[in-house]
Amino acid sequence: MNKHLFFFWILVSFLFIPSLYAQKKADTLAASINYKTADSLLKKRDFNTSVLLFNEVLNVYEKTSAFKKIADCYYKLGKCYEESLDYNKAQKFYEKSLKLKKEKLPSNHESISISLSSLGRLNFIQSNYKTALSFFEEALKVSLKAHKETDQVIGNRYNNIGLCYYNLGDLHTSLKYLEKSLNIDIKSLEENHINIGFSYINIGLIYFDLMQDEKAMMYYQKSLPYFVKNDYNKGLLGVYNNTGNILKSQGELNKALNYYQKSLAITLEYFKEDVSLLSLIYMNIGNTYGMLGAFDDALIYLNKSLEYYKTILDKNHDKIAKLYDNIGSLYSSKGDYNTALKYSKKGLTIQEKLGNHLETAYSLKLLGELKYKYEFYDEALFYNKKGLKLTQKIYGATHLLTSNLHYNMGITHYKKENYKTALKYLDSALISNSKNAAANKSKALNLNNYFDHQLLLKTIHKKAQTLQLQSIQNKDNKQLEQSATLYYQADYIIDYIRESINNHQDKLVLAEQAKAIYADAITTHLLQYKNTTEKKHLINAWHFTEKSRSNTLKDLLNDTNAKNFSNLPSELLDFEKSIKSDIAYYQSQIVAEQSENTLDTDKIKSFENELFTINQKKDSLIKVLKKDYPKYYQLKHKTESFSVKDIQDKINNRTTVLEFFSTKSKIYAFTISKNDVSIKELTISELDKKIERFNTSITSENLNDYKKIASVLYQELIKPLDKKLIGDELIIIPDDILWYLNFDLLLTNNNNKNSRELPYLLKKHAISYSNSADLLFNPIIKNTSESKTLKKCLAFSYSNAPSTKKSNKNSVSPANDIKEDLPGARKEIDMISKIIDGQYYYGVNAIESTFKQNVEKYNILHLALHGEVDNENPENSKLFFTKSKDTIEDDILYNHELFALNIPADLVVLSACNTGIGEIANGGEGIMSLGNAFQYAGAKSLLLSKWEVHDKSTPELMKCFYSNLKKGMNKPKALQQAKLKYLANTEAFYTNPFYWGKFLYYREYRCYKFKKQFK
Repeated sequence: MNKHLFFFWILVSFLFIPSLYAQKKADTLAASINYKTADSLLKKRDFNTSVLLFNEVLNVYEKTSAFKKIADCYYKLGKCYEESLDYNKAQKFYEKSLKLKKEKLPSNHESISISLSSLGRLNFIQSNYKTALSFFEEALKVSLKAHKETDQVIGNRYNNIGLCYYNLGDLHTSLKYLEKSLNIDIKSLEENHINIGFSYINIGLIYFDLMQDEKAMMYYQKSLPYFVKNDYNKGLLGVYNNTGNILKSQGELNKALNYYQKSLAITLEYFKEDVSLLSLIYMNIGNTYGMLGAFDDALIYLNKSLEYYKTILDKNHDKIAKLYDNIGSLYSSKGDYNTALKYSKKGLTIQEKLGNHLETAYSLKLLGELKYKYEFYDEALFYNKKGLKLTQKIYGATHLLTSNLHYNMGITHYKKENYKTALKYLDSALISNSKNAAANKSKALNLNNYFDHQLLLKTIHKKAQTLQLQSIQNKDNKQLEQSATLYYQADYIIDYIRESINNHQDKLVLAEQAKAIYADAITTHLLQYKNTTEKKHLINAWHFTEKSRSNTLKDLLNDTNAKNFSNLPSELLDFEKSIKSDIAYYQSQIVAEQSENTLDTDKIKSFENELFTINQKKDSLIKVLKKDYPKYYQLKHKTESFSVKDIQDKINNRTTVLEFFSTKSKIYAFTISKNDVSIKELTISELDKKIERFNTSITSENLNDYKKIASVLYQELIKPLDKKLIGDELIIIPDDILWYLNFDLLLTNNNNKNSRELPYLLKKHAISYSNSADLLFNPIIKNTSESKTLKKCLAFSYSNAPSTKKSNKNSVSPANDIKEDLPGARKEIDMISKIIDGQYYYGVNAIESTFKQNVEKYNILHLALHGEVDNENPENSKLFFTKSKDTIEDDILYNHELFALNIPADLVVLSACNTGIGEIANGGEGIMSLGNAFQYAGAKSLLLSKWEVHDKSTPELMKCFYSNLKKGMNKPKALQQAKLKYLANTEAFYTNPFYWGKFLYYREYRCYKFKKQFK
């Protein structure tokens, strides 16, 4: 479980208030001395002696009726007992002090407010947040009578009220009070006062819980200087730990580990006696290693956490039980079933001893899931059934744990092929996840009726799978139709969940989950097609193939273009984003509350009311956007349906679209031409190894091996589709490992011809690539008369060699010690400059800052630079510009920087090495290459390299490519003909595919008119 290091900075003003009334002379010097001594002992934490002395002093003052001194003694005794954790006695003395003050002092006296605040703090410590809030609010009323609203005392009161609302789950009200407190702190305190740091970090924690990570991070960073300047190490470790939490939630696990290790270092140096704190940090580090798949490291840290907790907690404590569960899960991930079982049973035993029914049921659920994973299905049913019986006894039919256990029973019976029983449990899972069981009978899916949408998605998916297999078993087409209907419902749920996610990493996780669902949906529709031969089922199968494509990219492009082209005020953008975060937050709170040991129906109702109000705000905002900002509305909420017919209307008779969809066991190949749509199911063994062999044979220039494997791959991937590939233009939409394949280098047969004469697929088809048919034929930005007119070509050449030839931008670069010179790059840019007008930057002018200043202004970008791909962290892949003395830019352009740029270019040519390679993102998101980042920034088409560029072949290919564009060829044809011309005319040595086959074209369908751009 992910936890904050949350420090409750409850602020109470301790003022010495002189009495408004004369005291009797019996207030002796001895009592006064003893009072000061007792107070000093309290500060030194010698509570027993302090209590004795305060009681002696109290006896003296009670005899003289010195009410002010009596009230002070009561207050100090309360403080002694609070510090020694005897909260009952503390409350008794705080109440006595408050009662006396209310009787004797004016109602606006600050001493009354201080006592009220102390009672608030005491209840806050004991998690009595409603009671604490009532004391803090009363304290505020008193202080407002005695002070200006801008006084520091009022800021303290606002802070305390804000923290109560936080713990009561009302984050927006909490935020309102904490922001008031911060504003007062900034105005009333000295510049570096630590209270300002406290306010910043508290606000950051609220934004984190509201799922607004950017704002949370901003406030954490603002708090940091205050803790540094005040040498407050506990604040520093809190910032580092909580920053780690944000990075972990965003999927940046290595960065998160770095911050957790920083917090651990501070703890070990300054707070090593704080065992609870150490245990928490070790747990955070262990869980993060687990998420990285580094299970051995994860176990080291979780075991450290466990050992520390054992020194301060009872061996049967709930936290120890949960650590056993976590450790068991890690051993399960390592494939060590016996050890996983041992730890899981330890966790269960503790929960049973504690009599904690909810946690016992959770432990039974985990054991059931462990047995299920290792295919002990009968034992899995035993544990899940036991947990289900316990949960139903406590909570009845409607509870999320009940729903989860019904789901587990359902999927286990599914594995045992008891489909009828599986469906019964899956239906029960839907009912126990719903707010109104009767609504499940409705054919229309109302997502507002369900608590947990992720669980709903899993249940609908498994029910659809079960009906599909049952239909085969029973030869019942009606059940197959029901399965198909459920997959459309699952698709609707996926879209809904995606809309509520702000986090990029979470979207990638959802994309992977969605792809598995879409794969099963395709199977169902193909079974319908097989049974009926109706084309509509084939088209429905293609629909789910396309739904799996590049959804994260589409979302980012929609969002970026909507902001760039709609002139929407930033206030509305922020409001829209906050609504999205609020919906996600309150939905998660409902799920969390439904999972609690004791259901708080009032709190759930409160969250549902908030959700209803926020959805009303969302509806109102959409009406405003639709009316006042129609362009933004159309771009951001693009809902046009896109079909096979739409593609057929846009392509000519010479073009075929070939779209692949990969699963673990097979590949579906869809072909769409002007008058036909078809599908072929391909089963290819060890495809990843064959593609790796194919690429290695090219880059190692092993022509004999290349001929063999290129022919094999053609026979397995393309030959079965050959008759459906109509025309000479082929648009390929790859999937999974196929992103690593240059299709135009496949050989239609294996012969002994030399490399110039080989039967490349390139000779039959001009091949281009796309992320998805939707992005290709239904672009985010349409051509309109309002589109901004861009300049011609912007080109950069990385070069350390002195230049003797002048160009549009004259410069000579000194030696650069970062990267080797690219002698072919200057030649390449010189050749292009003779064909197309533009700005060409060489040497010392080819720097990053110049690129960023001009990138929005040009229609063509050509970058002949060094490239470097980081497969571990794709966001850190980079292009190298010439090194300069710029104090702002480092002349290294990272992928993550590109995400923040607006690049409206029609064509981006990255003739650096390896710009088209990278890790394949799960879930149909394509390849995470340098080129992919330019797409995220808005580039419409790309020319990328798959391996090292060569100084001889690249300039010639680029010259021919741009010359062909000048002649009026479209870009795929221009690239095809450039390769063929090079192949026909170059020396024999350079005809090997390594020298000319590296470039691929990634396209959008519309053809840009270049005629006015060329000399």
